[in-house]
Amino acid sequence: TPVTMRVNARAAEKERIARAAAALIADGEALIINGGSTTRAFAGELGGLRNLTVVTNSLGVPAAVPPNAARGVYLLGGHVRQELQVTIGAVGFADAGPLSADTAILGVGGVSVRGLSTTMLEEAAMMAAMMDSARRVIVLADSAKFGASVLAHIAPLASVHVLVTDTQPPPNLAAALDEAEVEVIVAG
Repeated sequence: TPVTMRVNARAAEKERIARAAAALIADGEALIINGGSTTRAFAGELGGLRNLTVVTNSLGVPAAVPPNAARGVYLLGGHVRQELQVTIGAVGFADAGPLSADTAILGVGGVSVRGLSTTMLEEAAMMAAMMDSARRVIVLADSAKFGASVLAHIAPLASVHVLVTDTQPPPNLAAALDEAEVEVIVAG
């Protein structure tokens, strides 16, 4: 779905999720943020923070990050998917070592007992690499994503530290999240 349509879908839920997730971030963190409507909303909620370093594949996140919040914003290169407003490519930069972020903030296409998934094959590998580059993984997913297992598997639930959502997951998913030791935060 083009990003222009996704930004307006479930906007109130995404705003609450974004605000709750931003409260989990500390001054000075290095963040890696994937492209998506909820992660773009998250970036806009970082205004109360300082000295952040932001790395993203989203064409919209750099403009959404409040200027006073970041000491640096870096855009990952690769193939531009205009309709999704993202780049798809390597998680890193030429002539630099591997990335090492404090927190990866990811929006996903589905959260099921099988794990995280996305609708684009190329994106799944990139998102897995983002997760691997961070010490903590926060997934932002509204309840419409619960139970969905879309085309490309990204990672199992055990790879996630925190899920920020708008309502409690259904019992089978809640049990799987609990077993995987994922902290679930329901945004108020």
